Amino acid sequence: MSYSHSGTQPDPSRVSVSKSDSTSSTHEQTTFNTPMIEALIQAAESRGYRIRWHRGGPKAAWVPAQNAITVQIGMDDVTTLCSLAHELGHAHYGDPPGHHGAHEIRADRFAARLLINPTEYATAEAIYGPHPAAIAAELGVTVNILKSWQQLYTALMVKSS
Repeated sequence: MSYSHSGTQPDPSRVSVSKSDSTSSTHEQTTFNTPMIEALIQAAESRGYRIRWHRGGPKAAWVPAQNAITVQIGMDDVTTLCSLAHELGHAHYGDPPGHHGAHEIRADRFAARLLINPTEYATAEAIYGPHPAAIAAELGVTVNILKSWQQLYTALMVKSS
């Protein structure tokens, strides 16, 4: 598994987290049914980002002054995974704290490219048709991350035409 910090856009050939990765949990605060969360935590920590856990408040946050991502305890695995990937996008780009429209879109797109495999998406879309909730559930992502991926790849397809 690797996570590349170079460039302005994550390159799927250099940014990957395999769903088959299996790691042991070093985080006593919570346990996960999704090995991909542990793999993403390891990727973040290998880049020098600290992962912290909190109760209540936002789902997750990038805290640049501490080089840390803080994630809410008790969310379902899909929400935890997507929130962590989104905040890792903020970290990757060195975003300032707070919510800035362009940074939020970019972080969602980062998470989408990190978590959604185009082949798996095509298979899910062939099975479920134009039903974002069903496709997102099949892929193990939130509808928001799925829609970000769809927008990103629609824009790329238009550019390549």
